[in-house]
Amino acid sequence: MIEINSKNNEIIKDLVKIREQSKFRRDKSLFYVEGERIISDSPINLIDKLFVVKDKVDYYMNLINKFDNDKIYVLSNQVFDKIKDTVNSQGIIALVKYNLINNLNDDILKNIDNCLLLDNVNDPGNLGTIIRLSEASNISLIILANNCCDIYNTKVIRSCMSSIFRTNIYISKNIMSDISLLKSYSYNIYATVLDKSSVKYSDISYNNKNIIVLGNEANGICKEIIDSSDKKIYIPMCGKIESLNVSIAATAICYEIMRQNSFYEIKR
Repeated sequence: MIEINSKNNEIIKDLVKIREQSKFRRDKSLFYVEGERIISDSPINLIDKLFVVKDKVDYYMNLINKFDNDKIYVLSNQVFDKIKDTVNSQGIIALVKYNLINNLNDDILKNIDNCLLLDNVNDPGNLGTIIRLSEASNISLIILANNCCDIYNTKVIRSCMSSIFRTNIYISKNIMSDISLLKSYSYNIYATVLDKSSVKYSDISYNNKNIIVLGNEANGICKEIIDSSDKKIYIPMCGKIESLNVSIAATAICYEIMRQNSFYEIKR
């Protein structure tokens, strides 16, 4: 175990940059997680470094013993206060390696049925909730257009918790090119759009190979994606509501797909 007692230590400076700067995260291919539960759920091979406040070392010894000593950093209270992201921290933080799908290859697309495609979803809390929802509702893949918020933003990680490690996520560099590829694999693309030509979401038969497109609450989905979709779908609403929170809309549709395909499993 390596002790750090200076806030000016280069490892500490880099950790803070990883927590705060998306470009630095991408350059290092590392992201920041905080808390016992999510670190315990993290695949051991993905954890790059583990940081524990000095007075919690004994408490976390069972977890610490899973790692090589050169990955473990013991910090003074003063240094830990500099790097923590929560007020009531549990005293343990990790840097974790990126674990994204790099490309939509044949092996992936032949074995994936239900998928969400997100366009310009830029609220971290919504994105995190959608990731957690995807695991709960048997969604096989999330595709993000490159105008979405950073998947490894700390607010996203807190919202989705350990689902980040159990969900297939792909960040598209060219969303229209990827949509063309998906069409070649016979995916049905349903864009959520409030439009006279839209069909009620529960009137669709969701069999195999479904892609649900969800967009920014204020601006919706870009016209190119809408034009490339097979059908436009909508969720009925009462009152004067013009749109639903994107994570709520995703929940309604994902659970309708589950209902139609008998994916329900009772958790006890």
